[in-house]
Amino acid sequence: MNSLRSRLLLAMTIILTAFLSISGYALFHSFSDSVQAATQDRLRGQVFSLIAVAELNTGIVQLSSRLPDARLNQEDSGLYAIITDSNNQIAWTSPSVTERIQVSLEKMRATELIFKRIRLKSQEDLFYLAFGVPWDDNQRQVTYSFHIFETLENYNKEIFRFQQHLVGWLGGAAVVLLILFNFLQQWSMRPLQNAGEELKLIEQGKQDYLGAHYPKEIERLTDDINLLIRSRQSRISRYKNALADLAHSLKTPLALIRSTIETNTTPQPSNQIINEQIDRMNQIVDYQLKRAATTGQSALALPIDIEKTTNKIIRSLCTVYQERGIQIEAEVDQQLFFTGDEGDYMELLGNVLDNAFKWTRHHIQLRVQASNQESGIFIQIDDNGPGLEPSMQERITQRGVTDPSEAGGHGIGLAVAKDIVASYSGKIVFRHSKLGGLCVRIWIYN
Repeated sequence: MNSLRSRLLLAMTIILTAFLSISGYALFHSFSDSVQAATQDRLRGQVFSLIAVAELNTGIVQLSSRLPDARLNQEDSGLYAIITDSNNQIAWTSPSVTERIQVSLEKMRATELIFKRIRLKSQEDLFYLAFGVPWDDNQRQVTYSFHIFETLENYNKEIFRFQQHLVGWLGGAAVVLLILFNFLQQWSMRPLQNAGEELKLIEQGKQDYLGAHYPKEIERLTDDINLLIRSRQSRISRYKNALADLAHSLKTPLALIRSTIETNTTPQPSNQIINEQIDRMNQIVDYQLKRAATTGQSALALPIDIEKTTNKIIRSLCTVYQERGIQIEAEVDQQLFFTGDEGDYMELLGNVLDNAFKWTRHHIQLRVQASNQESGIFIQIDDNGPGLEPSMQERITQRGVTDPSEAGGHGIGLAVAKDIVASYSGKIVFRHSKLGGLCVRIWIYN
């Protein structure tokens, strides 16, 4: 079942069915109990009415021919009365009693009352109430038992009527609740429908991002989708820019190579110029590939184990520069994770740390920790090299700009680092280090 609507409707139907069934069961039994209680009160009233018209003369119970309820005078009317003496022998029966009313009569104590349902030999159910009445007979007190029986005809009629009404009420309530639930479902699902419609507009190129008017329950989802769209657009933009820059950057070396081939007749200078331009083109291609490969923030990126990745970079650089005997003090927060591209982090830290290895005399300090301001990480690298002039600290991350004292530099590494930092909405600053060289501080955010 792939439809949320169908799932919600099925769940609501099951819950509503269970709720109405339990409610109907409880209401039915409550009503049944109340009808039985009313029957008990009515039969008790019949007993008291018989007591009012009964007389005891020399051990014989006598009742008026005009009984309180006319049904007692009608044979097999559904209402029956029997009076038994203290020996539980029948002292009087109403004219309505027939031979089929053969039951075991309870011997009652004075003022004792019982009420229950009994079943005749004919399998007919009756309500039965018995009450013990103390009576003075020749200055001695005896107890007579008044027994009243009533068929379930009236009870069944009331129960049947109530069942019909109950089914109608609960059925009507179910229909009304399902209609209301359908409206509530449509209203609740509307934000998801809006998101689907906006995604179609984005696919058609009529809209750039999802709107910001979604409930907080799906706000994280829409924010991640927007972040994914921005990441994709940023990646496409970088690829386009890298291709455009690559094509533009290669024009001059290619033109110079063509001119050299066409105008020079001596091979040695010609080869030297061509080799220089080939090296230059390799540098350009490397730079553009590095720049295009920076990923930036991604909603679907897996968390990076910062300590593990940082130690991998340190080991690699220590191997490359092992002849110089450089000491590095690394302080990396354990269990620090960052949601981003691992290649970006390795490229960023690798370029900046490689620059520190290249320029330091013998000592580097590295600190990587969680950012105090926002969700992200903070990196600080100090070395005891010659450092940078203040005028160069603002320009060193520009493409092609190198320290004048640097031999063989191309101005690519720190430019790539700046692009990566920018793709994570971060910043990179250069300061004078307490070790005497350069201090590089980097903030990147999830």
